[in-house]
Amino acid sequence: MPSPEYSVFFVDPNIGGGHMTAGMAVEPDFTKIGVGTRWLNPNSLSRRARLTLGTFRFAYEKGSQPIVRPTYEEVRGSKNQDSFLVKTVRDSVGHTLRNHEGPVIATHSFVAARTEGPLVVLVPDVEAPPDAAVKHADFVAVTTDIAKRKLLFHGLPENQIRQVGFFVDERILTAKEMRMEQLIGNERLHVGIFFSGALPGDHIDLAKKKLLPELFSLIQDKKMAVRISIYTFTNNRLANEFIKIGRQKRLKTVAHYDDAPDSDWDVRVIWGNNPREAIENSIAAVSDPNNPVGLLVTMANERIGWLAGDLPQAFLWPVNEDTSGRNTRWAVTKGLALDPNKTPYLATYIGEGKNIIFREQVKKARDNEALDPNGGRNTVIEIEKLMAA
Repeated sequence: MPSPEYSVFFVDPNIGGGHMTAGMAVEPDFTKIGVGTRWLNPNSLSRRARLTLGTFRFAYEKGSQPIVRPTYEEVRGSKNQDSFLVKTVRDSVGHTLRNHEGPVIATHSFVAARTEGPLVVLVPDVEAPPDAAVKHADFVAVTTDIAKRKLLFHGLPENQIRQVGFFVDERILTAKEMRMEQLIGNERLHVGIFFSGALPGDHIDLAKKKLLPELFSLIQDKKMAVRISIYTFTNNRLANEFIKIGRQKRLKTVAHYDDAPDSDWDVRVIWGNNPREAIENSIAAVSDPNNPVGLLVTMANERIGWLAGDLPQAFLWPVNEDTSGRNTRWAVTKGLALDPNKTPYLATYIGEGKNIIFREQVKKARDNEALDPNGGRNTVIEIEKLMAA
C-alpha cells in the first residue's frame, strides 16, 4: 500500500487521561493505512499555555468538590469557547504546529487549534459537554446519537458532526472469551479497580474502607478465586499506598513493574510515569492474554466503550451521592452496568456467586446497537474523505 501524502498530529491537554485514551485508540488505524502519526509534546507549548493547562488540570482533579465545581463547569461552558484561557492554549498549539499541513486531531476542545490542515475533535463521552461544540473544527467525532443531539443543541451545525462510535483499543476486544470463562466461574475472577486523572477523596475512601477490605477477605478466606488489579493513573504516591495495604494484609502484592509470574500474585497495582505510559499499562492489564480483567470497577467516562469488549462494569461512585455523571446514568439506565449504590456490596455479590448479574450486563451490551467499538476506524475513514476532497 503506498504511503498517503500526509501525516497526522495528535494534541492532548495532558489533563486526565480519558481523552488521550480515545486518541490512542484512533492512532493504530492510521498506522494500518500507512499514515505517520506524532503527538505534540505539551512542553513545547508556551509557558503561559502550560500554566493554563495546569490550572485546568487542577480544576479537573478537584472538580467533584463543591467549592471547585462551579469554576470547573464555567471553564467548560460553551460560551467560553473564545475565553482568554482557552485562547491562550489554542494560540500556542497553533503556533507550534504552524508548519504542519496534515490533519490535527485534538483529543479535547481546550487544544483544538486551527492550522493549515483539517481539524478534528474527539469526544469520548456518551453526552457531549458544551465546550465540545468547536465551530472552527472540520468535524467533531462523537460516540452516540445522544452526543450528536447535544452538539446540535449547543449550536454546532450537523455537517460538522460525525457519529463514529466508541473509541475502543482493539486489544480490549480480543479477550472476550476469557472474560466469560471468569464470569461463568471456570477461571479466577480478575477484578480491576481503575481510577483516572480525577481522584476525589470520596472515591478513594470507598475503595480503601469498603471495597478492598471485603475483596481481600474473599482472597484470604478462599471463598472465591479472586485477584485484583488497582490502577492509579500517574499517581505513584497513591499506588504505593495500595501496595502497602495489600502487603499489610499478607497478600501477594506486586507493582506493575515487578517481574512476577502471572500466577504469583493476588493484588497488582498499576500506574505510569506519564499519561501515555499509564494508559498503555492499564490496557495491557485489561487485555492480558493470560488473565484479562473480567470485571471493571471504574469512574466510567473513557472506559464505557469497553462494555463492547464484554467487560462488565460497576461504577466507583459514593453511596447516597445525589448526582452522578452522564455516562454513569446512561449505562445504568440501559442495564449495562451495576448501579453505583450497589458497588459497595460488590464483594457480597461475588462471594455469593451472583456473577449472573454481570453476565446479564454482557448480554445487554451485545444487544445494544449504540455500543459500536469502531470509533477509531470510522474516524480515520472520515478524515480520509476530507483529505481526498
